[in-house]
Amino acid sequence: MEPFMRLGMLTAILAIAAAPLPAAAQSVEEAESAEFAWQGKAYSLAIPEGFCLPGKEYQAMSKQMAAGDSQNETVLHLRNCEEPSGHYILIKTPRAVPAMNLPKSTFIRLIAEQLNGDAVEEGKQVGARDVETMSDGKLKVDGRNYGYAGYDEDCAYMSGTLDVAAGQQMATTFAGSCITLVGTASFAVHTHDYRPDGESVDALRARSRGVANAISPQ
Repeated sequence: MEPFMRLGMLTAILAIAAAPLPAAAQSVEEAESAEFAWQGKAYSLAIPEGFCLPGKEYQAMSKQMAAGDSQNETVLHLRNCEEPSGHYILIKTPRAVPAMNLPKSTFIRLIAEQLNGDAVEEGKQVGARDVETMSDGKLKVDGRNYGYAGYDEDCAYMSGTLDVAAGQQMATTFAGSCITLVGTASFAVHTHDYRPDGESVDALRARSRGVANAISPQ
């Protein structure tokens, strides 16, 4: 599998780690499902309980943050309905990767081999640079405690914590990610939680798995 697949999946998590929602953009919209398109195909997702679509005030900021990820396209994002600033889910896909005509089990195994290798640090470095560029140097993210977390028949996983610095202020986000194949498209589902009393890394990883399994081709 091409190196840019590995880099894309890794840089995504670092880029979104620096994306807490400001108070001015915390509106959300309730919906039972969401639709998105990628590579000329349509997909739908049953939105998990407790999550909403971002409100209109967030759309411009969302596009700006998504553009800051040099490797990936953000196809969908969701926010916790009650605490949108601290708990969110993003679904991303590498822009440069074509349709993957191979069994899901093979895809997951190949991704897991890459995520478990020494080159993981290269992806983290690219992601950290993206964050600094996106924020004009105002934000820095440290992903040393985020890494490969195994695989199963559904996903290859990464999880851990990331530290985000804005000047002298520091924040830690817990993160759990699932990388999978839906039809011929590769998607990475990333769930973040900045809340001090929020979900555990294991719970976040499981949530990402559930969202990944709920993506349906149309």
